[in-house]
Amino acid sequence: MAEGIAPAVAAFLRTRPDLLDTTEDCLRRGQMIACTPRSWTRVSRIVQTVPDRALRQVMIAGTVGVAAAAEFALLADEIAATVQIDRMIATPRGERGDLYPRTLHGLTALVYGLVGAVTERSLPAAIEILADLRGLDDAGLRGLPVAELAGFGFELLIGRALDRGWEEAFATSDAYADYAAQRRAAGLP
Repeated sequence: MAEGIAPAVAAFLRTRPDLLDTTEDCLRRGQMIACTPRSWTRVSRIVQTVPDRALRQVMIAGTVGVAAAAEFALLADEIAATVQIDRMIATPRGERGDLYPRTLHGLTALVYGLVGAVTERSLPAAIEILADLRGLDDAGLRGLPVAELAGFGFELLIGRALDRGWEEAFATSDAYADYAAQRRAAGLP
């Protein structure tokens, strides 16, 4: 996040860490294009700067290979269709339920996108969104690691808040206090 990696790229690599570096496998198969951390950084730049989807896809395929690019495109399209960070922040807390993505990729992108987009003003809403993520386990998302994603999201969000001197928002947040109490009740730190 600190390096400005696009949320879709971060979400993709979080769910497909085996595609972070495929250099050895590609060399064994005689392929010239491999996935590397540097190539994914380039993909992030492409995603952030090339608005034309077809051109963007060709550039990504030339950067990480056709198979990885095709898989990434599916995830990026899903994220674009389901992750609505600005709308979630602007929507009152009790009305956000239907705005949460319903897939692991979408939820992962939500966490990265939310942390990347948060400002001091939107931090209270971001805290609520992550705190409420935990409750989605009962809303048809059984089997997805929503509690783990919420915890991971809070790690990232707290780190960003500390870097910018926004920690007071956590101290005064009822949503975060409830989240922390639920974790303690479950025996988690």
